[in-house]
Amino acid sequence: MTIRAGNYGMVAMACHNVLMRLFFFFGTFGDGLAQAAQTFLPGLFVKKKKKEHETKSPLTEKTHSSTNATTSQRTKKARRKVTDIKLPSSRSRKVRKLIKKMATISIFIGGGISISARYLANNAGTAFTSDAQLVSLMAKVSNYMGLVLLFHPLKEMLEGTMIASRDLKFLLWCYGLTAALFLAKLGFACREFVEIWQTAFLFELIRIVLFGSRAWWRTKKRGA
Repeated sequence: MTIRAGNYGMVAMACHNVLMRLFFFFGTFGDGLAQAAQTFLPGLFVKKKKKEHETKSPLTEKTHSSTNATTSQRTKKARRKVTDIKLPSSRSRKVRKLIKKMATISIFIGGGISISARYLANNAGTAFTSDAQLVSLMAKVSNYMGLVLLFHPLKEMLEGTMIASRDLKFLLWCYGLTAALFLAKLGFACREFVEIWQTAFLFELIRIVLFGSRAWWRTKKRGA
């Protein structure tokens, strides 16, 4: 984005740098939602089994080896099952309820940081520069920066959900697809500076749709 912004002159480059600083500052308030999803969701995706208490008795080497082999086989099966989740009804409701709560929190955080960043760009431009042309351009482009920040926490939360469910192949596929679309739009379809931030907004929106639909499908009930 920064390289592309340089093609539109020094004023556009300066405006982009200021908006990027605002984005990275306020964006950190939503990054914690990805960590929250990775912390609370894995325990709901994996079924917990009760520990079987065995009576203490002397075991032979043959028994030890067979037990270790059985344990390793169970571990491998459990890892395979995590990547092919079919949740029973009770856990499906819990997972979706938690995702809904985190999504609601994401929207509130996104709204707060979006309004704050746009206010600074629209009304406090003179704190960054005395150039009237730059202040005017910041006010114009800040609307799209605000939209990016509005949905940034939600995208981070859904990305954390993908990681928590170990849906890594789909995640990598999404990274490749959205990065290719993002670069193509920047390189061939941006006719003016404001369209750079429009592209960033579309990038966030596409990832939310992909991550959200996948997360909802992955948490469906068993047999649904």
